[in-house]
Amino acid sequence: MLKNVRAMKPYKEKSKNLWKCEVLWRDHRDKSCRKVFASVKKSETLRKAEEFRDELIMGSTQLAKSDDITFKNYADFWLKGEDNMDLKPTSFARKKQVLENHIYPHIGDFPLTSITPQDVKSIMSKLEEQGLSGSTMKKVREIISQIYKNYRSTTGIDLDPTYNLKIPKTKVRDKSDICYFTPEECKKIEAEAMRKYGTGKSVYRLGAAFVLLLHTGLRAGELLGLAWKNVNFEKNTISVVETSVSYQDEDGTYRMHLQKSAKTKNSIRHVPIDNAAMKALVNLRSVTGDEKYVMTTPKGTLVSYHTLNRTFHNILDAAKIDISDRSPIGVHALRHTFATELFRKGIDLKTISKTMGHTEISITADIYTHISQETLAEKLASKLNQE
Repeated sequence: MLKNVRAMKPYKEKSKNLWKCEVLWRDHRDKSCRKVFASVKKSETLRKAEEFRDELIMGSTQLAKSDDITFKNYADFWLKGEDNMDLKPTSFARKKQVLENHIYPHIGDFPLTSITPQDVKSIMSKLEEQGLSGSTMKKVREIISQIYKNYRSTTGIDLDPTYNLKIPKTKVRDKSDICYFTPEECKKIEAEAMRKYGTGKSVYRLGAAFVLLLHTGLRAGELLGLAWKNVNFEKNTISVVETSVSYQDEDGTYRMHLQKSAKTKNSIRHVPIDNAAMKALVNLRSVTGDEKYVMTTPKGTLVSYHTLNRTFHNILDAAKIDISDRSPIGVHALRHTFATELFRKGIDLKTISKTMGHTEISITADIYTHISQETLAEKLASKLNQE
């Protein structure tokens, strides 16, 4: 059980003008643990620290009555514990969302010690029926396993209902799930994105961003986290090393968080810049060139994903592009469009995968198999007609 749980006196860190307060305790292995809280207000820092201290004490007491504690009560306690202290805000929010959306509705009220492998299998079956991806189901299993691992290390009781649990294979995406634009639609999007008023002022302040996405295949988060220092105008390349991601805070507010890393190891790459992308970058440079990042608001803050997506839909409406017959479409469709064009031009799968920054070549193949099939059929039809 936890020992010596206490909140220390707040102290001020002058260099950052922050008040800090440490909560100290010793875990079941008698290992020293701590969590630091910070705020510009001394009272707020102390309040957060004392609330956390009280939750630790309550959680430790509840463990003594483990037959009565529910999965949700223990999971909430675990989520705020040492295992998750150093998580990025987006990773923490992701865990919280998976718990609240995909786990608690099924086993949240079950006693922690009564959950069986069959209960977890039932969750997986229901998630599969809902059409959720294999990666989401893997995340569900991973979080449940982490919670029971923590319970085992805290109490010595060996329970894990996810042991040997197999995840249903992810189905290959259907053609209707892959939304992309035709060459004619792309021309309309680019023309509208770059449209100017009679005065010469751009209708869309950062409209060139959509031209850039169409010609580079960047993820929205990669564009939103792109710094000017990572654009090489001489070598015609963009270095993808950071990403800006949207996450929901505990109060329900959506915020942008700049991660000093790409989405995955394979996402770190150099993306070639063609003539259209270069012109788009030059345009953006004239708008935000005095800022550190390419996509910034007039106030110098990072542009949010929701603002980018909203502007994109305004462009589609103004360009009179009907998307009613396609599944919910967003900025990501521009990335699919870029990959589609690479396929149609005969670029090999491995090169496309590296350019897109996919973790495995199989991901590229699964997503765009139907496009390559269409391309082969077109080439074969053309050859037969020539003969």
